Amino acid sequence: MNVIEQVEQRQIKEGLSDTRFAQKLGISRQMWEAILTGERQAGYKVWNGIIENYPDLTGLVLDLVEDRIRNLGNK
Repeated sequence: MNVIEQVEQRQIKEGLSDTRFAQKLGISRQMWEAILTGERQAGYKVWNGIIENYPDLTGLVLDLVEDRIRNLGNK
């Protein structure tokens, strides 16, 4: 299960609507829905919101960001 899937599971567990959950992360509902559908990739603002609200996921987020940075260098 990837980081976004884990965060979505927490949204469901907390019983929050997409609007409320997006507000919690500091992004718009449209952005959250686009990330869930794969239309957009999460960026700094999303990762920061996840880390602030779910500190236990910090390591996973940092690993993912590191992988993306490494892949940029390989292009």
